[in-house]
Amino acid sequence: MFKDLKRFLKTNGLIMIAQPPIELKSKRWYNFAYNYFDPGIAMSKKCQVTGKKPRRGKSYSIRGIAKKNKGIGLNVTGTVKRRFLPNLVKKRFYFPEENRFITLRLSTSAMRTIDKIGLAAVVKKMRAEGQKV
Repeated sequence: MFKDLKRFLKTNGLIMIAQPPIELKSKRWYNFAYNYFDPGIAMSKKCQVTGKKPRRGKSYSIRGIAKKNKGIGLNVTGTVKRRFLPNLVKKRFYFPEENRFITLRLSTSAMRTIDKIGLAAVVKKMRAEGQKV
């Protein structure tokens, strides 16, 4: 199993920046390295048009009865860290200026922007920022 990982890293030209603290003996390290160094696995959760990314926040556990309902009030009994993810959609648009289709990963608000100002203006702005479209 570990020989497969070494062969995978060697064939794809991937080099470990930092040496692992131990040899690839544990299955946990093997899974981490296999997923971490595979370039095709992860795609960033970022809108290509608006740049919206995941944000951090908290989820609150609340108990009690609200004062307006003749209660004593609401109490926060616990907080848990969480991520607020953008509403991303993979969408394919026809781009008549270049007579081809363009696939973009965008938030739903970016789709509204494209409806409002047009696909050509959005693509022009993205290319001015240095993005490949």
